[in-house]
Amino acid sequence: MIRLRLRVMVAGYNQAVAEYTLARLEITSAHPRIAPPPIIDRLGSVAGGVDPYRAWRAAIRQLRAADTYIRVGAGAVVRRHSAWSRLAGAFGAVRQYAAGIETLHASGTRRRRRRSS
Repeated sequence: MIRLRLRVMVAGYNQAVAEYTLARLEITSAHPRIAPPPIIDRLGSVAGGVDPYRAWRAAIRQLRAADTYIRVGAGAVVRRHSAWSRLAGAFGAVRQYAAGIETLHASGTRRRRRRSS
């Protein structure tokens, strides 16, 4: 059951990242001289031999950078652009999905620990 929820959360996360990326592209193309919003990568399926936690830690670092940009890094010119509200809204959705994924991960870890004890 947790795997199904995790897949749904990852799919939602990736959809929100796609919306963020589109708004990021609009802002970057309209204001090429201003520092662009940070890149947030989509989460992919885990291939054999790849550490899934490494990808998740990288995603968390990207979210922190984007959060800083959204809160204080963007200038007034960028904030007036029509794509800014879409960028901020999509980032809010990405952040909520990330929190949900983290919660599912933590609850799955607790369950495994209880079973093995």
